[in-house]
Formats: sequence, structure tokens, C-alpha cells
Amino acid sequence: MDIFDELGELAIAARMKRLYDQIMLQGQEIYQLYNIDFDPNNFIAFYVIAQQPNISVTELADKLGFSHPAIINQVKALDKRGLVCSQQGQQDKRKRLICLSEKGEALLPQLEIAWKDIATTLHQIMQNQKHSLLASILETESDLKQQSFKQRVQKVKNQRQLSEVQIVDFAQVTKNYFKGLNLEWIEKYFVVEAEDAKVLSTPKKHLIDKGGNIIYALYQGEVVGTCGLKKWSNDEYELVKMAVSPKAQGKQIGKKLGQAIIELAQEKGCKRLFLESNRKLVPAINLYRRLGFQEVAHTGSCSQYERCDITMEILF
Repeated sequence: MDIFDELGELAIAARMKRLYDQIMLQGQEIYQLYNIDFDPNNFIAFYVIAQQPNISVTELADKLGFSHPAIINQVKALDKRGLVCSQQGQQDKRKRLICLSEKGEALLPQLEIAWKDIATTLHQIMQNQKHSLLASILETESDLKQQSFKQRVQKVKNQRQLSEVQIVDFAQVTKNYFKGLNLEWIEKYFVVEAEDAKVLSTPKKHLIDKGGNIIYALYQGEVVGTCGLKKWSNDEYELVKMAVSPKAQGKQIGKKLGQAIIELAQEKGCKRLFLESNRKLVPAINLYRRLGFQEVAHTGSCSQYERCDITMEILF
């Protein structure tokens, strides 16, 4: 069995490279049928330069969607064969404008005859196919313009990580991880305040027994994150003490904790869910924004903590 068949979509780039090689390796032999000395690897750059004389390297790269270094290599290869020449731009002296040389211009009519035959041959190959390769490539390119391949992989990775995180209630965990996880980040960036010590030492008394909640995040069976919900009134709650272990950060744990707390607040009839934080905790602030929290006026005198300088809320 062909390894590419076994790998399926995972090997699509390698498979396209193999197909590219199958066509390109015979490319020079095909040009020899027309007594033309030409490297098929430089075809696309040569073609565009012929169609658009005095084009810059940057413009050429943008037009083709290739990297700047890749285009420079093609132009250098064409220049080495004496098929193109360059001149300084009149308006911008830093620009090098590329056009066909006399040799390139003389070769162009012969190349156009060969290209016509090659295009006819490729059309015949694709016409006999059940699925259009060209149409599939065009659709794929269009999709990747909307969202890059890297962005798509990142999205799949995030979704997988979210599914691997399990949210459990405070009662399902015997040890008070709530205190340890929170002290870890508080002591790193700030100092432990009196309110911290009180809530973290007896979290059930100060949060759960007063109508709030505490949840934990489990990753591979280990407690790696926590978050609390504090009740202020029947329709107003506060997201408090979200913490994720440094060894588990980057696994969507904070996002899943935040989503779970928001759902819990809604189940309790919450109309306003707010939080207080510090602006220097940039990753946390960005997470809150992604969860739907919006910044509102912060009144320092109303805060329970000296370190807090930002208030954010979600209204339901």
C-alpha cells in the first residue's frame, strides 16, 4: 500500500510535492522536444514578467503569493540564464524593476508554442478525471485565504484541548486546591491580602455556603485549575479567584473554567456577572474579553483588594 494512501489528508502537501516533481522532472525533457533550454521551475516568474514588464520583486511576490526570498531566487536563476534584466526605478531608486532581456524576448514565442501544447496535454489529463484537480485546488486556495492553515490547526488544537479538560464541582475534590492554585499566582505578582487569606483558607464558608460556587479543572486526572463564583444578590454574582497551574497553561483551561462559571451564574438567575483584576495580567484580561466581559468604570473604593484596577462585566 502506498504510504500516501495510508496517511490520507495528512500527506496532502507531500503528495502535491510528489506530483509537482513528476511533472517538473520531465519538464526540461519536454522543453528539449522544442529545442528550448528552459528550467520549468522558473516558468511562473518568467510568464508574469513577460506579461507585466518592469515589475518589482515585491509586486511579483504579491501577485504570485510567494515569499520574497522565493521570488528573488527565481529572478536570480532567470538572470543567470540571461533571460531577464533589471533597472533602477525612476520614482523609487531603491526598487529594481525587472523585464525580459533581448534573449528572453527572443525565446518567448517558442515558449508560447510549447506552453500551448503543455496546456492542452494537462487539460486532456484532467478532463478524464472523475474529480477536477484544478477546481479542488482553487477551492482549497480560496478557503485558506479566508483563514490560514495555521489558524485552522490552532482552532482544532484548541477544541481538542477543551474536550480534554473536565470541570468538576468543589465537593468532588477532597483537597483544598483552591488555596494552593491561587496563592501560586498571587504571590508571583502581588502580595497576599487579608481578604485573600480569609477566602482561600475557608472557601466553602465564604463562597459556597453563601450561595456561590467553586469549580475545579481536571486535566489527565490532575487538578490544574480553579475558579469561584461569589453571590452578592439574587441577580448579581462575581467571578473570583480564577487560577491555572503554570504547568498546564496554554491548554484552554482558563477558557473552559470561565465558560463553566458563566453557565453556573446563568443557572442561578444572574443578570450581572462581574470581576475585578489588574491590568498587568494581560493574558487574563484578554481571556475575559474573549469570554464576553466588557470593561466598565472601576471605583477603587468599592474593591475588596488593593491590587485591583479594572472592573469587567457581562450582562444577561
